[in-house]
Amino acid sequence: MGEKAKLQAERTAALSKLQRVGDKIDALTTAKNKLESYNTEISYKLIDNDSIADTYHLDGTKYEKMTTDEQKLLTDLTGLFNSKRDPVITALESKISSLGIERDELEDLITSLDFSISYAKN
Repeated sequence: MGEKAKLQAERTAALSKLQRVGDKIDALTTAKNKLESYNTEISYKLIDNDSIADTYHLDGTKYEKMTTDEQKLLTDLTGLFNSKRDPVITALESKISSLGIERDELEDLITSLDFSISYAKN
């Protein structure tokens, strides 16, 4: 196999790897965007103690405390979801960044190989 053929084979391999890296970046970016746009807030459907008293005829301190406890539970769960989501987003951003560096290096390699191929002997 001549010098030019070896360089062309190396270029083909680099192009293939560049495609795979680009596909990974696209998939991770899509996942990150979906995760960022997902609303983790859990809304309290019963609104407040007054609406519960009017709708269900349940009133008093006992029910007011239950309402407050339920609202706090939902707020805490939203915070818990966010505490799990945020590190995943950070990890995705880090991986996307490192793949971006790898992509840039592959593009530089392909440019260098193109130059070498144009001056290589058969």
